[in-house]
Amino acid sequence: MLNRCVYFTPNGAPLYHPIRSSHVNSYVNYSTVQARAQSAMAAANSVRVAAAQMTSVNDIASNFATCSRLVKEAVSAGAKMLCLPENFSYVGSKSGDSLLIAEPLDGPIMQKYCSLARESGIWLSLGGFQEKGHDDAHLRNTHVIIDDAGNIRSTYSKIHLFDVDVPGGAVYKESSFTEPGKDIAAVDSPIGRLGLTVCYDLRFPEIYQQLRFQHEAQLSPQLLVRHIGRFFFVPVQLRLSAMS
Repeated sequence: MLNRCVYFTPNGAPLYHPIRSSHVNSYVNYSTVQARAQSAMAAANSVRVAAAQMTSVNDIASNFATCSRLVKEAVSAGAKMLCLPENFSYVGSKSGDSLLIAEPLDGPIMQKYCSLARESGIWLSLGGFQEKGHDDAHLRNTHVIIDDAGNIRSTYSKIHLFDVDVPGGAVYKESSFTEPGKDIAAVDSPIGRLGLTVCYDLRFPEIYQQLRFQHEAQLSPQLLVRHIGRFFFVPVQLRLSAMS
């Protein structure tokens, strides 16, 4: 199991510092918005962001405890915002589990994360929340932005659903239990104007072009699960999306 925070800002060089606890190894990457050689005034205007990697399980309370620890770590490091990955709150052990726990945004799961943000004084970027859909057979894969007062500032439901049927190989039909979103979303935050996307959206440069040129987004937190992400050549896809 790996649960860690990586601290970064746009132009910093990575510096890894291992932190060990009784049950997990965490690796922390520190940098600043401004290069160390820049003036003290420029450095004073820098913002620290934390990006967390975690291994979610089929236990909502356990995942919340992990997220709470990562939030505490991020706040202690001076981060103003923490980005948590897709499925941060729950990963089912079998097909259909996520539908059973899906909730509206004003349900108890999301309200706990709103309280966590307010009590900790940090913005949260929550990717891949299982928001209840229009019927019991579907959910939405929703990216949620919460401010440091505990208010939901923006939401985006994943538009591009991942369906694959490889002859003699893997079959995965996200559309069988997920309804696609319709609207593109961008929101102002302490680290700039964010364009919200989730997972497979990364393969579609048009959404990033719209976020940049129609919604004036400056950054886009990209959130996806590991077993899907490893097939996407993520570093290359991230660069292509940024270039587009």
